[in-house]
Amino acid sequence: MIDAYQKSRAEQLIKQYHPYETPVFDFIEIKQTSLYGLGVMAEVDNQMTLEDFAADIKSKLNIPSVRFVGESNQKIKRIAIIGGSGIGYEYQAVQQGADVFVTGDIKHHDALDAKIHGVNLIDINHYSEYVMKEGLKALLMNWFNTEKINLDVEASTINTDPFQYI
Repeated sequence: MIDAYQKSRAEQLIKQYHPYETPVFDFIEIKQTSLYGLGVMAEVDNQMTLEDFAADIKSKLNIPSVRFVGESNQKIKRIAIIGGSGIGYEYQAVQQGADVFVTGDIKHHDALDAKIHGVNLIDINHYSEYVMKEGLKALLMNWFNTEKINLDVEASTINTDPFQYI
């Protein structure tokens, strides 16, 4: 997925470097069908450094590790978050004013690209979703109670993270 600027630049590069006089290519437009996106943008109450913000996330989510890309002492105020593996949306987040993009499962080359382009990333890994289990349980139980559905909900206690941390 690319934005309008990237599409224009991609067309220029294809025409410039394609070995034929008239290259054949297509871009398929994906129309936005919802007013809501995959993530959230927010501002922290007190501006802090990227490294301090990454440490704060690690502490608050109680996860064993957090990785970040960017200058440690860069000031962070506006954040963008997409749960799971949200890589691919980091440039849109920056275009909308995010100082840092928080997601999981960031691959090595995506991190390198972000570093080259000056995009701050925080990787909260793949198995950080466990912090949502109790919140989702409460949300479902509240909805079931409202709808008068008699159904028990349990949050999984199984740790599916295959990694061990030192």
